[in-house]
Order: sequence, then C-alpha cells, then structure tokens
Amino acid sequence: MFQLTSSPIQNLLDQENFRNPRAGAFIAFEGWVRDHNEGRSVLRLEYEAYPELCQKEAELILKKAAERFSIFDAQCIHRVGELKIGDMAVWVGVTAAHRDDAFQACRYIIDEIKACLPIWKKEFYTDGDSGWVNCQSCAAHRHPEQKLSFEIDVDIRDFSPTQLKEYVFVDVREDYEREMNPAETVESLHYPCSQFSEWNSSFDAQKKYFIFCEHGIRSLKVVEYLRQQGLTQVWSVANGVFSLKKF
Repeated sequence: MFQLTSSPIQNLLDQENFRNPRAGAFIAFEGWVRDHNEGRSVLRLEYEAYPELCQKEAELILKKAAERFSIFDAQCIHRVGELKIGDMAVWVGVTAAHRDDAFQACRYIIDEIKACLPIWKKEFYTDGDSGWVNCQSCAAHRHPEQKLSFEIDVDIRDFSPTQLKEYVFVDVREDYEREMNPAETVESLHYPCSQFSEWNSSFDAQKKYFIFCEHGIRSLKVVEYLRQQGLTQVWSVANGVFSLKKF
C-alpha cells in the first residue's frame, strides 16, 4: 500500500494492479519537482526519511482513507534521495465505484502524507545555497479533525534558566551533524533519528523533554509522533540547535 523508493517512480507503476470490475473511477496524483520555491530558483532536491516510522504512519493514513471514503484500493509511492527538476517525488492512486469518492480520498491521502510522514526535503538553489524546507506549513492543510490540539513547537528564549532546569534536552541529530555543529551550551541526551525505532520507547512519561535537531524540522516530526503515542511532556525546539547557541 505504501512504498519508499530511491528509483524513479515511473518504473514502478503498473495500472493493471488497480483493475477491478467493480471500479468505475481511477484517480492518480503526481507530485513533481519544480524549479522554484518561495521566490528562489531550485536546482534539485534531496529527500530523507525514516522508513520504519514512514511505513507505519502511511499505512494508518491509507487505512483511514478506506474507512472514510467508499474506495476499493489506495496506494502511495514516495521518492527518497536526490531528485532533479521534473522528477516525480510522490504518487498516489485510488480506485472507487464513483469519481467523487476517488477524488476526495486521493486529496485526503496526499494532504496527510505531506503533513504526517517523517520525510524531509532539502532544496539546492542555483545560487549555490541550500536549505531544509520547513514542513510545519504542511500541517496547516490537514483536515480540521486531524490537527493537533496542543503546541509542540516552542522558543526556549521564552523560558527562564530556572524553568529550563526542569527539562531534559534530547539531540536527535546524527553524529556527523553534532561534530560539525556542537550544541555546547546545553547538556543533552543523544538519540539520533536514524535509530528512532531503537530509542522511541526510552522516554519517561513523568519527565519533561525538549527535543532539537539542526533546524527544528525533524524534531517537530519526532515530537508529533511521540505525542500521538501518549507522551504529553515533549516539545520541539524551534529553529533547532541555532536557537540553543543564542541561549
């Protein structure tokens, strides 16, 4: 039902897999890499993801789509790795008896995939600069009942030194990131995102946690997932390690 791949998506598509004599509609969405974003010229993209968590969350989204809409089948494929302009980054396909259900389910799936999955996009610009695209804006497109009712992204500059002592800081960056850009101003635990499946159950529900990464993008997804698992005292540090250096 869901697949992450480093191969071109076109090579994996087989519409025959959707053939169903009961189906009267087949809707597909293709998301392509464009050459601009927010006024900047884009040269290429790079996607990173955490497969285990992606698979679990994506299958839940597809299951909810099947429960919400009268559809027969729904599948999604998402690229990882480097993509050039014009490449297909994501594909969603849905079959249903009627077109309205197929249209609605397809829109629901792509909106939730963009908002919920731990997939991060890095843009490389024609001026030689690059940067991770903040996915917080994607969450604004969720269906109202899917929006989180709590604030998970905080600015630690709003906290006094005494208040900060109540929190455990957790660095979810990889080893090479920590070496290149140490977070020297705070003492922290190190739970790298690449080992998420090994440490995500290590939190004490009685303690308070501030989770940070390089830019505050990956940590936001990690916190959102932990909140969904019932941990209420975890927050993402806005702007990541850069805000810690200003602290």
